[in-house]
Amino acid sequence: QGDRQCVFTLVTIASDSDNIGNATEVGTLKIRGVGTLSDAGDTFTSTVTVDVLDLDGKVTFSQKSVSSAARVQVEPL
Repeated sequence: QGDRQCVFTLVTIASDSDNIGNATEVGTLKIRGVGTLSDAGDTFTSTVTVDVLDLDGKVTFSQKSVSSAARVQVEPL
């Protein structure tokens, strides 16, 4: 993409968990998008597609979304 743009894909296991820490894998969550960093480098916007796949890899839900973020000061530990 452009100078301040990136293309990304995030994949994680989707699970159904109970209240005592037990989790069962139910599929995969895949987020694909294009992000843009502002010229000042302090804000970020992205357009993404979120897909939920079952254990067989079949898409059961899909949605497009727009998000934004702003740089924050890192706090000491």
